[in-house]
Amino acid sequence: MLELAPIRAQADRITGVYVCTRPFRAAGPRIETQRLGEKTLVHNYGHGGSGWSLSWGSSTLAVRMAQETGVRKLGVIGCGALGLTSALLAQRAGMSVRIYAKALPPDVYSMRASGLWTPDSRICDAQHAPEFGARWETMARTSYAMYQSSVCRGDRSNGSTAIRYPTSRSISRNRRRSPTSPITVTFTIACVTSRRARSTCQPAACLSGNPMRIATPP
Repeated sequence: MLELAPIRAQADRITGVYVCTRPFRAAGPRIETQRLGEKTLVHNYGHGGSGWSLSWGSSTLAVRMAQETGVRKLGVIGCGALGLTSALLAQRAGMSVRIYAKALPPDVYSMRASGLWTPDSRICDAQHAPEFGARWETMARTSYAMYQSSVCRGDRSNGSTAIRYPTSRSISRNRRRSPTSPITVTFTIACVTSRRARSTCQPAACLSGNPMRIATPP
């Protein structure tokens, strides 16, 4: 019989407490373009508790909007799950990408998320659900296909897989470091899949390619 050691749950053993707010929007995520002077902004935020799960599908929609403007150079603000997926998809589409971020992983809020497949977690309120349903399904199916493919490539022994985002960084405060020296950002996604799905899904395109650049403030 397996015996587990008793949990020593005491207040003086707490090493840290983290609290943050989720960027929830009653009408669902904001994924749309806005003209600001000579620039076009593509908004991609407000996913509530579904940012991890819907990141690939949501970013696919956002990148398509950017492509419709005809631009070849793209700046992405933020280096969490949504920022990195947007940047990678834009890079795969042939754009030159630079990420502008206050912090790099692991010092971003996405790294504190559970990484579970929860595409309907606080995504919108009941009033807006009918009109948001079609877009939600598109994002969910796109993201699910990506994660299923990643499970095929990852370690399937424990039902989880690590998705790696190959990038490079440009940090002006460290002049001794090459501006294109590579870093790899790794997020782990917990996936629950059937054996049949695991055996039949096909690997997606490799995440490699020309490195994008990440700019942080000095």
